[in-house]
Amino acid sequence: MKLIKKAGYDERNIYRSHPFLVKDALFSAILVAANEALSEITALVGAPSGDHTRIASWIARGYRGLNGMWDPELGLCLDYDLRAGRPLRTRTVAGFAPLIAGR
Repeated sequence: MKLIKKAGYDERNIYRSHPFLVKDALFSAILVAANEALSEITALVGAPSGDHTRIASWIARGYRGLNGMWDPELGLCLDYDLRAGRPLRTRTVAGFAPLIAGR
């Protein structure tokens, strides 16, 4: 928490300076599922087509991210260490993240 405070709680500063920066497969999948639910809501309430298009692009981006985190050797989705530039090859419940996102 001290490092985040030192970065002034500014997201850009945190991304530049924090030593721990990981793309989390489980939270990525939850975000995709939430955006899919939001897409259904936009259809139900008759939201403008631009809103639906924007949400669809978020969903597609989320799936691309999850696909990039897939490890065919392990048969699991892996978290990704952005600082080291490599996947975290640890078997966790996050490996099943695509199931949450409907894949």
